[in-house]
Amino acid sequence: MRLWILGVSLLGLVTTQAAQATVAEARLLQEQAIQRIDRYVDHFRRTFDRSSLRFEMAQAADELEESVRLFRNAGADGDAAFSLVKLGDLLRYVDEWDASIGTYQDAALLAREAGATAAECKALLGHARALMYGKQTPGPALELVERALRLASGVDDRTYLFDSWDLLAQVQVSQGDLVGAADSMTRAFAVEDAIEDETLLYYAYLDRADIYQKFAEKCDFQKTFKACLDAAERARKDYEQALAVARGLRWDGLAEQTVGFIQRLDIRKGMIEEQQRMHEMITGSELFAPREAADVVITERFAAGENPQLESLFAWLESEGGIPSATDARGAYIKGLLHEAEGDADAALASYLRAAELLEDDQRFLYDERARGAFIEDRVEFYYTAILHLLDRRRYADAFELMERSRSRVMSDLIASKEMAFASGNEGPLYAEMIELQGEIAKLQTCLFAARGNETPDASCRTLSAQPASDEKRGVTSVAAPEPDATLDIPALQTALERLQSRYRVARERLIDASPRMARLVSAEPVDLESLQSMLARDGSEIITYLSLESQTIVWHIGPDSVRVRSVFLPRSVLKEKVERLRASLVDPERSFDEQTARELFLYLVSPVERGMRSDHVVIIPHEDLHYVPFQALRSDGDEGFLGEMLELSYAPSATVLASLAPARPLERTGGVLAAADPSLRHAPTEVRAVYESLLGSIPDDALP
Repeated sequence: MRLWILGVSLLGLVTTQAAQATVAEARLLQEQAIQRIDRYVDHFRRTFDRSSLRFEMAQAADELEESVRLFRNAGADGDAAFSLVKLGDLLRYVDEWDASIGTYQDAALLAREAGATAAECKALLGHARALMYGKQTPGPALELVERALRLASGVDDRTYLFDSWDLLAQVQVSQGDLVGAADSMTRAFAVEDAIEDETLLYYAYLDRADIYQKFAEKCDFQKTFKACLDAAERARKDYEQALAVARGLRWDGLAEQTVGFIQRLDIRKGMIEEQQRMHEMITGSELFAPREAADVVITERFAAGENPQLESLFAWLESEGGIPSATDARGAYIKGLLHEAEGDADAALASYLRAAELLEDDQRFLYDERARGAFIEDRVEFYYTAILHLLDRRRYADAFELMERSRSRVMSDLIASKEMAFASGNEGPLYAEMIELQGEIAKLQTCLFAARGNETPDASCRTLSAQPASDEKRGVTSVAAPEPDATLDIPALQTALERLQSRYRVARERLIDASPRMARLVSAEPVDLESLQSMLARDGSEIITYLSLESQTIVWHIGPDSVRVRSVFLPRSVLKEKVERLRASLVDPERSFDEQTARELFLYLVSPVERGMRSDHVVIIPHEDLHYVPFQALRSDGDEGFLGEMLELSYAPSATVLASLAPARPLERTGGVLAAADPSLRHAPTEVRAVYESLLGSIPDDALP
């Protein structure tokens, strides 16, 4: 018996020693592979050369795969998961995005089963980076980063938490959530003292500088100059920190790139300072303090016109490869600017309309709600420039349709991300078909966009192939991956894209037949001017709608049988300042009502079209900062009093939404009024009492608290 026990013990010892030897061999392979990857990455950061050490990456991949096999044979699944994470990193560095995503997924699953929290966190972050950088899909990446954050909080090494917050900030920036991104970077740098990895610090400084710079760029639209200049200065400090790290590590390539970032930031700062000087000069003059309607500059000229100085600038940009292809919305827009600089207004209009058309068809950003909003915000000027040129030609119907299309595009893109409740059984499948087609169109457009821009399409793009015309789907399909340097068959895929877009239009028409009101909201299909005027004739109302632009405010007055459009010289920055001043006097009970600003806004926003108004009921469709204006509080320059006393006012987000609403029914004479007052609001009971007394006479003393 003793001999048997001794034999079993010796066998266990031999087995343990063999497993330890296997783990030691696997760990040696793992370390060698990591050293090769680090050499490749460091060489790239010094030189931006990605080819000369490519053979080392292939060797590292073999070593990591073998280490995974050995670790698993020895039962060291946590170590195997870490090797898979490094293999995923390697594949990501060489742009094998789909392979890296699959590897990260395997690593996360294995790490979770082995209880290796740190490895699982790394796998989730790598997966998120592959989705962000390779697939341009920040929505799914956000979920992965949030999971990684929860894991990182339980890891002793604070670099995991730092890296997670940093990556979350990058995702938030791509979604347009700058405030959230700034908060995430603050949380990351809260553990900065525990971070010894200078690589992490370098990229974190760049990421935070990028956020600050985007805040500074807001002065292009919002004239908060001090905040913008402060943000630019903070960005510069972070760029300088990143530059110091790059130079300390002798990353010559990244150091040179960072110097370029600083130079471009200095140019941006100079532009902000010039804008500030111009803004102060304009707002400090008496030009924007009108006392009567004649003081307001009103024209029927809308577009800026010829600008010869732009020609040389755009020629230089084109020679430097800076102008996108005219098959891209931005490229078509820039071509329009070129034509306008040359004085060719017809060619300019054609290019601007083409830009808007391409923007309409561009589904590349429909995968994510916040990315969708940032996409439209960045390109909405494409619509506005075309609108101004159409107005110059008195093509009011076309200009109105494009204006409504710009508003409808934003709304429909947001609706596309929400869960929908359907009134009938056939609406759901039709809507689902439209969303599926949007996804296919988005994928194909992303690949074609990269190929046309001379960028290397990712691996998933290279597996796309146009399906034969006889195929029922008549679109694209995935095939076995070709060689890495294979190029896309752009004409064939363009044909496939056109087929998908045609199917999308058919699906939309079917939804329109099944549910016209829903289709109008989800497919960005605007109401036309003629239909709107017919609705106004039935309703007995009129519309005043606005466009707040950088250098002017466009005021539309639309009646049942008339259209008047005026350009009012009221730049966005001046309008914003007046709106803020009026609101401040309304929301602060300690301040007196700013009657002067209320009169000025009346002169700017109502007087230009006042003479043409025939109805007592006017629907206001605001734009930008005008959403914050209580138009009923605007003061007439005559003896009529407030606009709310002169007219019955209603509001709508767009004419398309207004047209989709059911007709209003008049109140019965026997109808009552329900007015509720929150006693915690100081003036609410008094206001409700005033409403009651104006409608029904005196109110009992005990009726209100």
